[in-house]
Amino acid sequence: MADLRAAQLVAEAATRAKSAFLANMSHEIRTPMNAVLGLTELLLDSGLTAEQRRQLEMVRDSGSVLLTLLNDILDLSKIEADHVELEAIPLDLAGLVQSTANLFAAAARERDLELLVDFGPDVPPCVNGDPTRLRQILGNLLGNAIKFTHQGEVVLSAALGAIDNACATVRFSVRDTGIGIPSDKVGTLFNDFSQVDASTTRRYGGTGLGLAIVRRLVRLMGGEIAVTSEMGRGSEFSFTLRLPVATAPPVCHVAAAPVRLAGVRALVVDDNATNRRIVREILAETGAAISEASSAAGALAALDRALGEGLPYTLALLDSQMPDRDGWSLAADIRGHPALAKTHLLMLTSAGQPDDADKCRELGIQGYVVKPVSRSGLVEATQSILVGDGKPAALVSHHALGETRARLRILLAEDNAVNQEVAAAMLRRRGHEVTVVDDGAKAVAAATKEPFDVVLMDIHMPEMDGLAATLAIRKIPGGARLPIIAVTADALAGEREHCLAAGMSGYLSKPFKSRELFAIVEGWGAQGETPGAGAVGRVVETPPADIADFRATMRQAGAEDAVDSILGTFISDAPRRSAALVAALTSGCAADIGSAAHVFKSASGAIGAHRLASLLLAVELAGKGGRIDDARACAEGVQDETNAVIAYLRGLRAGGEPTHA
Repeated sequence: MADLRAAQLVAEAATRAKSAFLANMSHEIRTPMNAVLGLTELLLDSGLTAEQRRQLEMVRDSGSVLLTLLNDILDLSKIEADHVELEAIPLDLAGLVQSTANLFAAAARERDLELLVDFGPDVPPCVNGDPTRLRQILGNLLGNAIKFTHQGEVVLSAALGAIDNACATVRFSVRDTGIGIPSDKVGTLFNDFSQVDASTTRRYGGTGLGLAIVRRLVRLMGGEIAVTSEMGRGSEFSFTLRLPVATAPPVCHVAAAPVRLAGVRALVVDDNATNRRIVREILAETGAAISEASSAAGALAALDRALGEGLPYTLALLDSQMPDRDGWSLAADIRGHPALAKTHLLMLTSAGQPDDADKCRELGIQGYVVKPVSRSGLVEATQSILVGDGKPAALVSHHALGETRARLRILLAEDNAVNQEVAAAMLRRRGHEVTVVDDGAKAVAAATKEPFDVVLMDIHMPEMDGLAATLAIRKIPGGARLPIIAVTADALAGEREHCLAAGMSGYLSKPFKSRELFAIVEGWGAQGETPGAGAVGRVVETPPADIADFRATMRQAGAEDAVDSILGTFISDAPRRSAALVAALTSGCAADIGSAAHVFKSASGAIGAHRLASLLLAVELAGKGGRIDDARACAEGVQDETNAVIAYLRGLRAGGEPTHA
């Protein structure tokens, strides 16, 4: 028995040593990798010769390969050690699928591939699940599909199987028109370090770990992955997950009122049949009448035929890259036809070149969107074009629709000089004002002296680390509501929860791309806007609503008829919930703190008080982790926020304008 106990102690010590080694290795590699990839990205945006650009792109691609290898090794180690803990938090499923595809748009364009997203209209947009792991699975499958496809298309799909017991069965798939997989090799695809054959490894690269990790993650989520393939025709990887539907999700875009385009006749011109189908289905939901053409010649014939019938098309959506004659040439022909002068034009482009806007204005095209198009983005662009009467001065674009950001005052706390330069340069180029400090104590002092919209806080710093600095900032006037984003090179399980329990608002891991940085900073800085497509898997939190997004939440939950009752219940119940939390904090019982914060958090999230729910989440995590002092520090802003929410809701109930406390 003593020998068995001794062996167990040795094994546990070895496990701890392995975990410590992995954490240290992750941090030590990711920190310089952030500099390599970040500075490379900044240089690629500057004036370069063709040869310099080619060499820097090779540096960027090589760095990305090294980072992928690091992530694969860490993930495999965590899975084998049973250290993977899946989250079950509300997530924007539609946004996650779209943003994951957007990450691979450039790689698809380089291969002249159509990258398409087919998100079923009946799939619940907001569910509970693990966004980071789901994005990892989809990203791995997309990366493989693009790697092994030389022409044609790659389609990422999400389709609803059924809804029962408040759970949605969703089938995800990635289909390509690539080289295919021999039938006798399909069974080995998901083995560790496995490739179809040695020549594939030499030609395409990779460790053979990606699909093995994907299968294990899918199984952890309760699903099973399958593959069908035909040599020379392509492959399809698919898996099905049961995901609880989120009724009042704090991290999801609230659905806007349906756009109605009844009476609009639209012509979709694209040589790719899949893309025509996706665009047709999206616009058909708005009530528009949709026709299709697969070539420029077919489009001109359809436009002439419609004129002759006295039913001209209101809108033509043109693919910019078609064989024989492209969309730009077709647009020039349409604009040269006087009878078609009133036809609105929207360009669908995979390239997204800097001169697209100028070309649109020259040709009288009212707008353009970059593929893969999202359902909301396409509908919004279409509606904007039709409402705007087609004035060239009001060009509608994928970029213009998102250009609503304000200039933010950002505090960057980072001790690594190179990482300081990378992040600060990215943010200043974006137009933001950045103050840089190199330790936690200076961050607290800076936050005390002047107001900031967002704080980017490195975790590991001398003098005072990021966690301690966050707790200190939360105690200063106004500090409880200041968005503080953890920026860390640690990637092991529990790091995110540890940061949130310390009172941080969100989490971003190094190395990061500029679009990831902008998404989380501008999302929180906007106080209520959700991070956009660049949010990627490492951006795991969503900014809180201004006070309480009550109307939108009730509309989302279909509870408009119970508004007065719900308002009254929360207003009368909130003081009791707050008092219970205060009593638990006073008693110092960790279990009571976690329980009281959890119940209050759930009620706050249910009525759309997302900022209050975010504060209570930090208290809950600290309480459940036994960190009583941290829980008390995180709870300091709860009472003020509770009072603000109650005042707001009383204003709604009185039928007047909400009051902001």
